[in-house]
Amino acid sequence: MTDQRNAARCDVQGLLKKEQHTCIKSHVAGLIPVVYEIEFDRDLKLPFAIFWNGCTQPEKEVARLKEGGRTLRIEVMARSGQTVAIFLGSDASPENRKEQLYPVVVGPNDIKVIIKSHSGLNAAEAVIGEPDRPASIAESGDKLDVYHAVLNGKTWMRFSHRYSVDEALRFASEAGEGDAGVLSALTAIYQGQVTRRNGYVARLAHGECAIGFQADADGNCREHIHGYDSDRDFGREVLTRVHPHCWLALFTAASRTQTVSLQLTSTWRPWVGSAVHRMGLGLDVKSIKNKQGQTSIFDLGSPKLFNSIEQKEAHSKWMISEQDYLDCLKKFDSGSIDAARIARNGARHNFEKTMEDGLAWSFENSLRSDIRIKQLYGPIDMDDNTRDEISSSPNFQKSSNETLHKNHVHITASDRFLLP
Repeated sequence: MTDQRNAARCDVQGLLKKEQHTCIKSHVAGLIPVVYEIEFDRDLKLPFAIFWNGCTQPEKEVARLKEGGRTLRIEVMARSGQTVAIFLGSDASPENRKEQLYPVVVGPNDIKVIIKSHSGLNAAEAVIGEPDRPASIAESGDKLDVYHAVLNGKTWMRFSHRYSVDEALRFASEAGEGDAGVLSALTAIYQGQVTRRNGYVARLAHGECAIGFQADADGNCREHIHGYDSDRDFGREVLTRVHPHCWLALFTAASRTQTVSLQLTSTWRPWVGSAVHRMGLGLDVKSIKNKQGQTSIFDLGSPKLFNSIEQKEAHSKWMISEQDYLDCLKKFDSGSIDAARIARNGARHNFEKTMEDGLAWSFENSLRSDIRIKQLYGPIDMDDNTRDEISSSPNFQKSSNETLHKNHVHITASDRFLLP
């Protein structure tokens, strides 16, 4: 047990730890269980933290369930009179934690807060009202107050951290970025000056690079954030919620490939897909064009995905060799596996050699080698972890993640707390 002078410790178990969702060890007299049950619209491995007794936990990291899931259950033990709340998503980072969500003042009864996701233009705030009456009975036999609340697009925007110019420039400084054009672009983006219709022209070291946005780049926001206005809010509320690492890696790749224009299809969004876009760690690139006039459209349906017939054929042969190798692994035939591995390695080597001067592959390789990037998905190949020693695999168009990325390149940024 601890007293009120040690507010940073849980009364029962100690600090809330990474990948741990509870402070509850046992039911102790004088301590009230407070349980949050959040029902998401899909499986999400969303980071979180708690506000408890005037402090936040975990102190220097985020908590998250190991396996994710549609339901996030957070449990806290508190004393009567104390306030408990939670932090979610990018706001759960110990560098942020500005939005205390669904606060409840502990009374004499056990507490359960049931939060359900609502799509569409739902206007409800992230607050709880009065508990159900009469009170329920908990498994322990004590009285249980049950509260209900809503998680909607407006809530997602509230707890998705909005980065300031100072924060963006700090990330640039930590990365050793000295290109004045990049710093000017970051300033414009995080001041909210960029519009969806006009885009932005970044004056990078290699020359100008025009950044454009598809008309539906913020369609998800328009569909799920009550009160959202594209003309007013795209630059101010959407682009500023994108992690600076995304922009920094994008500008670096543009400079290395002498890209003069690129088009983005999605940035921060509150609803569809994994937690990555919802936390501002994702950017989706549709097309790029370089100084030499080469254009690459990241779409399996486009003839401009590859810059030559040779590139397309080399990619097809690589895919076939990869599938042959996977088939051999299933058969457990060591001789066939060795032969298939050699063929696979040769086909990949030939593909990469053929793609050396291709704009799409050069652009992807710049992103893949950038320490600020964690994942790279696109119509050509898929890489779950660009930091490890495992090479990317072809996009076979079999899994849902593969089919989702048939028409754009997705960049996932790393963050030391949100996605190390």
